[in-house]
Amino acid sequence: QRPQNHNTIVMFGIFKKRKAKQSVMQPVWQRWAAVIERRQRKCANYLNHKAERYSKRSKQICLAIFCLLAGGGSIHIATRAFENPSGKLRIEKMSVPGYAIESDTISAFQPAMVLTERQYHNIQQFKKYMDSLQTSKAGKLKHDSILAVRQGLMDSIDFIEQVYQQQVKQNRLWKND
Repeated sequence: QRPQNHNTIVMFGIFKKRKAKQSVMQPVWQRWAAVIERRQRKCANYLNHKAERYSKRSKQICLAIFCLLAGGGSIHIATRAFENPSGKLRIEKMSVPGYAIESDTISAFQPAMVLTERQYHNIQQFKKYMDSLQTSKAGKLKHDSILAVRQGLMDSIDFIEQVYQQQVKQNRLWKND
């Protein structure tokens, strides 16, 4: 018989040996890998047969030329990477044609509204209230005390407004596509 604590461990399946489930696609990938490997082997045999004709000296010269070209190309690519004066990467918008994806799938990728119009309206009202506080001395004192307790509040409100504007713009783009 097994010890009591071993049954407990096996019962919860913590250290239980699990059988690996074979994917339906795995045999397909194995066949593709075998086909690719056969073609690679055929190509290697062909190149070996061709290379048998060359002398040792000509093989060394071909190797040196290949290394110079490959190394030179790599150095060229590496130096071109540092030539960008702005230091910024350019990211371009990618568009997917409508016929490439079913309409149900497109709606799944459509961004959800982060802020509602009502929330945006409330934020605008608060911003107007904060601006109106600066018209009087007592209001200015209240305005400064709010900002002293909540540093960065107005920056956050500006950021939220920008997010809402981008959200509206993005939803318009989705509707036009």
